[in-house]
Amino acid sequence: MNYRELGWAPIPVEGKSPVPSGATGRQGTVTDGKIGMWINDQKWAGENVALRAEGWVGIDVDAYDGKVGHLTIRALEERLGELPVTISSTSRGQDSESRQHFFRVPEGIAFETRFKDVEIVQRSHRYSVVYPSIHPDTGDQYVWYGYEGEPLDQLPAIDDLEELPEAWLEFLGKPEREEIDFSPFGGTVDDWIAKCEPGEPGEFILSWVDQIPKEDFGHDEMVQMQAALVGFGATGKTGVPWALERLRDEWLRAPYNTPEYAMDWALGLQGAIDKYGAFEADVLGQFATPAQDAPGEIDYVEAAGRIDNAAFFATWTSLPAVVTPESLVERVRHVLGLCLQDGAVSRREAVEIAWNATARKHEQCPITSREGVEALAADTFPDERIFAVEEAPGEAVTLAVERRRIHLLTPTDEAALDSITWWGDDKAEDHFMARMAEVNPVMSEQFYRLNRWFILSLIFGNRAAILDENDTTTLLNFYAIVLGPSGIGKSQSLNPVKGVLKAYFFDEDSPDIGGNATEAGLTRALIKRDGRTSFFHSDEADGVLLAWQDKLSAFAGMKQRMTDVWGGDVPAIQRTGAQDISGIHAKAYMCAHLTGIDERILDSIAPEDWQSGFINRFVVAKGWRKPRTREQRLRRVAQGRKTGEAPIRQWYAQWASQFRQITERYLTPAEGQQLVYLDVADDVIDREADLWERFEALAQNSPYPERLRPTFERLWGTVMKCAALVAITKKRTRVEMEDYLIALEQAEEWTENILEMVEATDESPRARQVNRLADLIASQEGKMMKRSEIHARKGYAGNSRDTNGLIDELVQQGRAEVLPVGKTEAIIRLTEGVAA
Repeated sequence: MNYRELGWAPIPVEGKSPVPSGATGRQGTVTDGKIGMWINDQKWAGENVALRAEGWVGIDVDAYDGKVGHLTIRALEERLGELPVTISSTSRGQDSESRQHFFRVPEGIAFETRFKDVEIVQRSHRYSVVYPSIHPDTGDQYVWYGYEGEPLDQLPAIDDLEELPEAWLEFLGKPEREEIDFSPFGGTVDDWIAKCEPGEPGEFILSWVDQIPKEDFGHDEMVQMQAALVGFGATGKTGVPWALERLRDEWLRAPYNTPEYAMDWALGLQGAIDKYGAFEADVLGQFATPAQDAPGEIDYVEAAGRIDNAAFFATWTSLPAVVTPESLVERVRHVLGLCLQDGAVSRREAVEIAWNATARKHEQCPITSREGVEALAADTFPDERIFAVEEAPGEAVTLAVERRRIHLLTPTDEAALDSITWWGDDKAEDHFMARMAEVNPVMSEQFYRLNRWFILSLIFGNRAAILDENDTTTLLNFYAIVLGPSGIGKSQSLNPVKGVLKAYFFDEDSPDIGGNATEAGLTRALIKRDGRTSFFHSDEADGVLLAWQDKLSAFAGMKQRMTDVWGGDVPAIQRTGAQDISGIHAKAYMCAHLTGIDERILDSIAPEDWQSGFINRFVVAKGWRKPRTREQRLRRVAQGRKTGEAPIRQWYAQWASQFRQITERYLTPAEGQQLVYLDVADDVIDREADLWERFEALAQNSPYPERLRPTFERLWGTVMKCAALVAITKKRTRVEMEDYLIALEQAEEWTENILEMVEATDESPRARQVNRLADLIASQEGKMMKRSEIHARKGYAGNSRDTNGLIDELVQQGRAEVLPVGKTEAIIRLTEGVAA
């Protein structure tokens, strides 16, 4: 029995392309008459067989050569439910996750195609090469596989396919548009290029070309970039034909310089010109500049050209790795942030640029008006000027140094916070942040904002918790990493933590267990402190983190132990020589505080640490050096005062007394319980669900969803911990919305820092060290340095073996060459971009 009799629409194909004209695309057809012609045409004799998607879709998963389509599918399954097992096809073997999964679908539905290393084969996009075809690159034969994963010994019928589940259909599908005449420019590609504005490319086009991906990119990305360039050409930008050639060169670079990819390019470009190539104003052209027929109309393309940010163009013209309404809104928010962060464009220009972002134009994006973009900007940047205020042409807005892209609070929330006070703020002279500012006028507020939570957690952490209906207990403990250059007060910021703890616990029961424990030592300490809080802290912690990574060191296993005790359980150990701790299953209430210089800490964190469950348990506080006046640098000597009389110690004692009263009056567990379990208001639970969706969208919208998703899951829980601690300071055992808003305000800072830290640890520590050396050499005249000069530089001096190893790595990568000078000296010259 052949494919046609089983309900399929078969097409002959040469390798993977080309196929017969008129058989594919939205207007293509496969009829019995055409099939008869192809069978009798010697041109197609012995060629491969492909299937046009009529009544079915193929979910094509690429999971080879570093591609991660299988992970994309798993992420989608977490959101939409598992895909049912169905008929599949692949040439890569029975056990390969790279394959096309075939599902029956209703007629008249178009499907979204843009997912990381996953494409949806559908009527208007692609076709499936199947048995008995031979893969043109590997020489392996395609095979059909059944529901048990077994090779099929006969061809399947369309009726054998599983139906695509409703949740997936709703998520992927969209009503198929009626055919519209998208041909405001009716000529050929050559005709269109001949009409483009002559001249050399301007700064905008040059910058745009610089953002063309240098790694592999897919069909959808290529089509997006073609459409963008055609839109730029239609608005009169010079250099567009040149830019199209650069994009074509990148699309067809080896090993992709094949007829299949060349045909894909040609069809895509003709389609882009048909749809967006009109040289008149904005005729169905989603990339065209708005008509300039009204005073104050904005040329968003020109405005975008003023944005000097390497991430902007890629962000503006691409989609999130996983497309959802939430991730699309987050991408538009990100575009707004990139527009505004350096003041190159005005608020109104930023809105027009974001309105024309690829993510905003996506069918699933819920922002359907410019007013929606304005509302998003007002929500994200509430302290900027109101849009209704007319701005002078070209007026730029300079953002504050501490501005963050991430805003979890709405303007209404921020207005409400103005009237909410609590122990940890600076609104009254006896509140924590106000007292710290009095002691240290040039303090790094980020460190003190973090450490107030440590104070509260170490005092109340073994007294209260949140218990879910599924019997999951959320303890009120914290892990944190504190980053910043030397000399900005990282260690000093711990003084109030130690001071309040000393005043509260006195010395006999201090939770301070230091920061030099081995895995066995930490286990022993926590067992001995069963049921009490513990404070693990280490300064200059890069050395500690590196020691924890060394499987041969005495500290091996510490990462796993720190991960394990996060939830509070310390498993029993059997020690014949330590009967005092042997066999005891203990409860830990531990806070961990690691401090260090940015670069050193980052060099001790590998990308896989984010997936192992270790680093993603930490929140991040990041500070920087502030300028100080001469007066601020003058030492303030305590004249004639005895030890112990310092006002700050009186504050510590006052706070400790307050907390002791709260513990005694409000945190007494019920009979048979070890903890007081806090209640949470219904509106807080709803708001927490909103935060979950926001974090999920941030993860999907980033290049690192597999690292951010578990990290944000922990941060999501930490926000509720903060809210619970605020409630306790207010002498309540119920978390109210005002408590949660205070916690969200803190979480904005931590979220931004986590995003930066994940990005900064994208490569292995060794790769980052090699890149820094390359940057150092590139900063020198002629992009070269003497070997002896490198060895003399800070960071390399006194470490000749490692330094020579970094130089060797650059040479092995083909990025540098060694030019001998005399018997002992050599010049290290970068070869990238250096003429022969």
